[in-house]
Amino acid sequence: MSEMNRLLQHFILALLIAVISRPVSAWEYLENKDDFDDTVFKYIKSEYVKPNRPLSWPNSDPVVYLYYQCNNQFFVLRNSANNLNDGASEDGWTRYNFRAKINEGTIFEITALNDWGSEYFLLQDKFLISRFSNEGVQSLFIELDHFGDGRRHYKFDITELDTSQCDQ
Repeated sequence: MSEMNRLLQHFILALLIAVISRPVSAWEYLENKDDFDDTVFKYIKSEYVKPNRPLSWPNSDPVVYLYYQCNNQFFVLRNSANNLNDGASEDGWTRYNFRAKINEGTIFEITALNDWGSEYFLLQDKFLISRFSNEGVQSLFIELDHFGDGRRHYKFDITELDTSQCDQ
C-alpha cells in the first residue's frame, strides 16, 4: 500500500471519529422564508419527544416538539395528538392551562392558545425563556391531559437551547 493511500485512510478515519464524537445539539436553528412578502422567520426547534406513557390509537405515535420563534420571542408546542381535555373557547381560540416544571422543581402553569383543530399551541408564558437562564436547568416537563388517555408528561432537553442563534 502506498504512503498516499495510508495517509488517506488515516484522514478518513480521523474525519469519521470527529463526526461521530461531535456533540449533537438537541435544538436546531431553522429559517423559513415567505416569498410573497419577503419575510424570513427564524426559529430554534427541539428534538421530537415521546410521552412518558404511550397513547392509544390513533394517537399512538404523536409528533411533539417545541420551537422558539425568534422574530416574536415566544415558544410554540407542536402536538399532533391534540385531543386535549379542559380547553376553554374564547375569541376563536381554545385556551389551555398546562402544568409544567423545570428539572424536578416547583410545578407552575403555562397558558397556551390553540386555533381549534390545530396541532400548534402558543405558550403564553413571557418569562419562560428567563426561567431557563438559571444555572443547572436541564429539562422542561409539560403535562398534557389527553382525552381517553389521561395525563402524559413530555420532557424537553433544554441544556443546549441557545437563543443567540436567533442573531444569525
